[in-house]
Amino acid sequence: MLQQAADRIDKQIYEDKNPDRADNSCLLSNLGNNWKTWMQKQKEIAFLEGCVAYGEAESSSQTWMEQLEKAQEELEAISHTPLTSRSGPVCSQFDAVLDKHAITPQSYHSRLFTGNHCNKYLHPEVFKDITASIVRTTCEWTSNPFIVDDANEIKLNFDLFNEAYALVHNDISHTYPIAPVSLLSIKTNIDSYMATYRRMFKKKVTQKQHILETHCLPFIQEHKIGLGLLGEQGGELIHSSIAKLEKRTAGIRQEERKIKTIMECHLLQVAPLLQLYIPQTKKRKVQN
Repeated sequence: MLQQAADRIDKQIYEDKNPDRADNSCLLSNLGNNWKTWMQKQKEIAFLEGCVAYGEAESSSQTWMEQLEKAQEELEAISHTPLTSRSGPVCSQFDAVLDKHAITPQSYHSRLFTGNHCNKYLHPEVFKDITASIVRTTCEWTSNPFIVDDANEIKLNFDLFNEAYALVHNDISHTYPIAPVSLLSIKTNIDSYMATYRRMFKKKVTQKQHILETHCLPFIQEHKIGLGLLGEQGGELIHSSIAKLEKRTAGIRQEERKIKTIMECHLLQVAPLLQLYIPQTKKRKVQN
């Protein structure tokens, strides 16, 4: 959702008809998707100009000059192509900010975060850095006050939204026991998160949000433990581990023995300390 909001800012900069626009805004409107190619080519030209200016040998200066002329021709040949989704400057800076915090979005499920990456993202200093980058990049690309105000509003709303979600995440996304006295706080945080979501997006509640709002608290009340072991990624990991063990035990003919071996190996992978309690078979002494 945050990336969609950033993409909306890119579209506004691209379609801005204000005659007093900043140079970068004109660049985006004139080149569309090719704005990044143009900027990279400009950096290349600046480098080559330095090489020509400070080249010592005449032969090397001539080589640099030829490369400079070629780069300038390529720069002039860059033409406009329509700006597509998630290709503008505000959206493009997301990956750089995420890389700085060692967060990698998944290539599936609309680039969602999973596991430790989700935990990293929900630290206030991380998600506030990401939302601040939207405002910072917007100011670099346009001087239109309405677009800048929109970027600031996105930052404010998503900071509040992420803070509300982080409280819920910290309350239930773990494997520790949950005391009955904590249920009221969990309910309050879930209600606050859902209210923030409905106020901001005015969309239908997703299936997972319905589960969170309606069924999560009764489940925790009954089982008195967090939901850290019930995530989709845990099931996928178990499936992957079992599949690898099935390949390793393909040579065992007896089906019952094969299944027993798979389960024993998987149990030792999950809890390696159990190896200490398994009786070791005595090796026979080989007589020479």
